[in-house]
Amino acid sequence: MSWLKEVRVVVGLDFGTTYSGFTLYHVDDDDIGDIKTNSEWPGELGKFKTNTVLQYKEDFEEVELWGYPALYKKPNRRSGGDETKPVELFKLHLGNCLEKFKPKLPEPLTYKQAITDYLFKIGELIKETIPKYWTGIDFMEHILLVLTVPAGYSENDKAIMRECTFNAGLISDKRSERLQFTTEPEAAAIYCMYSSLKEHKLTEPGTTFMIVDCGGGTVDLTTRKLLEENQLGEVTRRAGDFCGSTFIDNEFIELLKCKVGNSAVDLLREEHYGQLQYLVQEFCQNVKLPFTGNNPDFSYEIDLEEIAPALLQYVTGLEKIFMEEKEWMIQLDFNTIKSMFDPIIDRIIGMIRVQLDNSSEKCSAIFLVGGFSQSKYLQKRIEKEFGRLVENISVPNQPIAAVVRGAAIYGKSLQESKNLKSMNNVKCVIATRVMDYTFGVEISCLWKDGDPLDRLTSDGRIDKFLKIVECDDIVTIDQEFTTEDLVPIYPDQTTITFGIYYTREQDADYCNEPGMKLLGSLLIDLPEVHLGTNRPCTFCLSFGDMEIKARAFNQTNGQHYQTKFEFNTFKGFSLYHVDGEIGDVKTNSEWPGEMGKLKTNTVLQYKAGFKEVELWGYPALYKKPNKKSKNNETKPVELFKLHLGNCLEKLKPKLPESLTYRQAITDYIGKVGELIKETIPKYWEGIDFMEHILLVLTVPAEYSENDKAIMRECTFNAGLIGEKNSEKLQFTTEPEAAAIYCMYSSLKEHKLTEPGTTFMIVDCGGGTVDLTTRKLLGENQLGEITERAGDFCGSTFIDNEFIDLLKYEVGNKAVDLLRERHYGQLQYLVQEFCQNVKLPFTGNDPDFSYEMDLEEIAPALLQYVTGSERESMEEKEWMIEICFNTIKFMFDNIINRIIEMIRVQLDNSLGKCSAIFLVGGFGQSQYLQKRIEEEFSQSVENISVPNQPIAAIVRGAAIYGKSLQRSRNLKSMNNSKCVIATRMLNNTFGIKLYDKWEDGDPPDRLLSGGMIIKFYRIVERKNEVPFDQEFIVENLFPIYPDQTRLYFEIFYTKEQDAVYCDEPGMKLLGNLRIDLPDVHLGNNRPCTFCISFGDMEIKARAFNQTNGQNYHTKFELSDF
Repeated sequence: MSWLKEVRVVVGLDFGTTYSGFTLYHVDDDDIGDIKTNSEWPGELGKFKTNTVLQYKEDFEEVELWGYPALYKKPNRRSGGDETKPVELFKLHLGNCLEKFKPKLPEPLTYKQAITDYLFKIGELIKETIPKYWTGIDFMEHILLVLTVPAGYSENDKAIMRECTFNAGLISDKRSERLQFTTEPEAAAIYCMYSSLKEHKLTEPGTTFMIVDCGGGTVDLTTRKLLEENQLGEVTRRAGDFCGSTFIDNEFIELLKCKVGNSAVDLLREEHYGQLQYLVQEFCQNVKLPFTGNNPDFSYEIDLEEIAPALLQYVTGLEKIFMEEKEWMIQLDFNTIKSMFDPIIDRIIGMIRVQLDNSSEKCSAIFLVGGFSQSKYLQKRIEKEFGRLVENISVPNQPIAAVVRGAAIYGKSLQESKNLKSMNNVKCVIATRVMDYTFGVEISCLWKDGDPLDRLTSDGRIDKFLKIVECDDIVTIDQEFTTEDLVPIYPDQTTITFGIYYTREQDADYCNEPGMKLLGSLLIDLPEVHLGTNRPCTFCLSFGDMEIKARAFNQTNGQHYQTKFEFNTFKGFSLYHVDGEIGDVKTNSEWPGEMGKLKTNTVLQYKAGFKEVELWGYPALYKKPNKKSKNNETKPVELFKLHLGNCLEKLKPKLPESLTYRQAITDYIGKVGELIKETIPKYWEGIDFMEHILLVLTVPAEYSENDKAIMRECTFNAGLIGEKNSEKLQFTTEPEAAAIYCMYSSLKEHKLTEPGTTFMIVDCGGGTVDLTTRKLLGENQLGEITERAGDFCGSTFIDNEFIDLLKYEVGNKAVDLLRERHYGQLQYLVQEFCQNVKLPFTGNDPDFSYEMDLEEIAPALLQYVTGSERESMEEKEWMIEICFNTIKFMFDNIINRIIEMIRVQLDNSLGKCSAIFLVGGFGQSQYLQKRIEEEFSQSVENISVPNQPIAAIVRGAAIYGKSLQRSRNLKSMNNSKCVIATRMLNNTFGIKLYDKWEDGDPPDRLLSGGMIIKFYRIVERKNEVPFDQEFIVENLFPIYPDQTRLYFEIFYTKEQDAVYCDEPGMKLLGNLRIDLPDVHLGNNRPCTFCISFGDMEIKARAFNQTNGQNYHTKFELSDF
């Protein structure tokens, strides 16, 4: 149980039939008032639970909506027949629910998959919520998850819940003890012990009380006794039944069928599920919740024509005549409503009566919890039935949260009990439980007279059930029940397998009797065969934590075996572990909607209002539409990264109002981050994302410090770093990362491994093309030869050339309208161009051409084409011919800019360039390769594309991060260095300095006191600087003798000979303040300022030379 010491947060999860919720409870918090009950859900705020509902996309393989948004709001009369049906009540497939109450699920969806998908979605929200309260929490390492289940669940039901929880990614191992179960009434009892018992002054040990947990699907009961030290014992066996509030909803549906006919309701359910759902919501809101049973005049009229207009078309025959006479109004009078409630409430009352009869002690209180407990009529009926027997019948504060809060308290008590067991000063809140089953193992005995003849085996034995603990026994938590001296059957036997069975019967004899079920098995070794059958073993069962644990040991040699057995019903980024080799870099190839690709689309699709991402990556782009495409397509958000850097305004995409490019970047990073966090545990256990992860983010070479600052801000807001200035986020340029990858792959492949070898990386991406020229140094290090360069001339700009061609053919307005109203079709047009023109074009075949059928690919476009363009396109039968020269023209405008950048890089490089490596998606263009080969093959011997060029950057980033980690870890040993040894600075850096005005200085800059403000240059642009080298300025003095602090304002510029801080192009990077306490020394208090350029970020440090005080910062950048 050492893992319990690592638990920092308990998560209580109440996965209910109709509503679900969760709580968070830090183990260092002592007050239950510190429990955080979630009240922020998709689509709604301020509620403690959300709907246990899913809405899938087509084929039911991906969840589109969950919780409240998965249910429809009130429709109107224009509602078509294309409503999709949410999936709900799937939890009813567990337990002993009657088949008629189990919802029919759409093929091929199974109830296990639905449960898994819902747990996954709520798990995502839990993982997002935890960092809002505490930093550094690793979900798989620091979380204890307590999942509540109905009292009537069997061991197999709990096993299925465990399986689904594992598949949902909430535990890293199917048998993990980091998942614990407690029953819903048990959790509610714990909560009431800390709230209602104290409120009603029922705090004396020996007080007995009952919890009636009235949920949507089940009603569960438990009777508990308050023991010493805030512990609870169980007085009677827990009970549960399927008589929750949804069954009253079913009674309403049955009434509706009587009024309009079964067929009409079935068709409404099938074709217009949203309207049926709204009907039920209308009933709940206006009938079920306010009904008290006190007012015999209570009634409600439901207007079907208003609430469910689609229903009317399905009503036929006598029902139609009758409803037309009633003007489609259904009158629900007092007696009708009462008849809906009473069959359900009668079953609840029956269970309570049995619980009271089975209790040998007086029950002091009944507490009603759960959503249905708020029904005044239910409260009235229970009070009427049991008011004389039980003094206190009440509903605690916020009863809907009782179960989920109790689950958190239970988990924390469990953690404290096991952590502090040796101190014996804290005990688990649950002390005893009443067993629901009889448990035992199968043994093989010698057959005796009186045993059934039909059970006699060929070797004279009989298999029997050895009872270990009986149904209705009261057991203490984690108490072990032991059976000793179990010996092997045969003298040469080398193993014993213990088959563990359970049954509701107390006097079972055989393992194949009706109702007997196999729970699991445990195998132990018997190595000392020479002892024959004289090798006794001991078998133990314990029943703590709501799960059965088995343990066995060999009494001869002391070997122990234990298990939480398998139940018989169980049927672009890269990751690089610091202990791994280069070949161990794991490049992700599993993305939403597609497998096997090393990158996915940088695209988002938002829900209405642009507050929540609906789709990201490949699924956010539309597939080919058809001619029936309506005018209701939504538009994905893409190319938002172009808002960073020096991209021309005309090339920056226009974003929807209310959405900023920063938010789009944050949202996308957040989605990729979720996938990263899900992927890491597939390879390594025990990884705390905020503690154990170094994130290396690649950026274009031309990004300014402020651009990188924005990327840092977005990464923080996306929840990938714990604080904005965290060093666990590092940057490297895209060409730099590609250079590192090529150093380990392409240089070796081409035998260019001699120190001094110079090579260029041309990173051809979608938006930018970035270049860097590097020199191979000793010990697998790289120096930078020339300043990195970048331009907005990636492959998407060829797509823009195609769009311009399209505008020429059909008119600007037609394309703009297509973009606005049918973005999916425009996107498909571009994809068609890329697939059939841009990718296969080599420039070698002058006959290469492609015909594009607009009528087939973008049928919605045709309606917007007018005038002479329409006449022309009709003559061409809506075909666009793209010939060789046209395609070449599209490419050449972009490629010429790439070639010019390469030429400048080569000119600026002092030494011979041995190789040019083309990486990135556009690097695979054969025409681009051909053009570069033609231009530079005589000056550069090797021009090639490395293996999997699209992954070069992301793999290089991982290698860079590892080299950085090793460099810092092992710096004192000097046996491992960061792969990047030097960088070429893109800017000149310095500080603002107050100096004495002298003759020759501009008179207009003369300040009072005879001072002038100047830019003090510390390091110039185009200097090659070693990694983390500090550039130092000493003997900087305060201006005034009584000055108590000094401010260093840090500026940067592209100019090399700048003099003043307000010159054009000069930008404030940040500032650093230091204290100057020794005022008695006057001006004679020298200070030193240092700046370094490692990690793709500027770090400032200053110290007081008088007293040695040090100050350093990775400052807030000026445009934050």
